[in-house]
Amino acid sequence: MKHAFYKSGLILLLILSIGIFAGCDKDNDNDNDNNSNDIDMSCWPDNLPEFEYGDPFSILCPDGVFQAATFHNVTNPETAFNGYKTALNNAGWVFDEDQTTEFVWGVWYEKGANWVQVTIQKEDSGAAGGAQIYYGD
Repeated sequence: MKHAFYKSGLILLLILSIGIFAGCDKDNDNDNDNNSNDIDMSCWPDNLPEFEYGDPFSILCPDGVFQAATFHNVTNPETAFNGYKTALNNAGWVFDEDQTTEFVWGVWYEKGANWVQVTIQKEDSGAAGGAQIYYGD
């Protein structure tokens, strides 16, 4: 069942990534100086540590229930990945599976009936990267 969630997470990652790249054209508008001001993080789960290593870009909360979030301007992806894993461990989340590839650092954690999947793009050009967090029960 976990692999079904993994496949769903990869599909969601693809959809969110397309949204990020499609949203980049909005930079021509003077009203869109900082996307993080428009993101409502109020549905973020209480049992999930905040991700403090990048700026919120989008959040998926159908009916007020958190499912996923993307972050941009993650300037040091490896430090962000290791720091967020530490935050998850300190919050009582239990490591389940490493999903790191040559392109992303990825990890799966569980806590009670909940799971979280974190992926952070590895940087190879010195540009700030992105991160995705998927959450479910």
